[in-house]
Amino acid sequence: MATFIKTPAANLDYSLDYATYLSNGERITASSWSIPSELTETSSSFTNNACTIFISGGVNGKSYQITNTITFTNDVDTRTDSRQFTLVIANRDD
Repeated sequence: MATFIKTPAANLDYSLDYATYLSNGERITASSWSIPSELTETSSSFTNNACTIFISGGVNGKSYQITNTITFTNDVDTRTDSRQFTLVIANRDD
């Protein structure tokens, strides 16, 4: 599972690329994100093989688990799956 770091004031984008996971001819048809209430989803989007979320907020020193659930299809079968990453909130030292 990947880990990313952001400051409490930053509003940054995070993407999950499913291209190597999806089989030939499969594409994402829906994407939803699950984030803790101390964070704010400012926007999200998806393409045929990737999902992106913009996140702001968070409490300095805390770590959060972010979950993306997708629905994907090959026009015959429709399935769902989830991927996660950890978001660490930390002030910059520069």
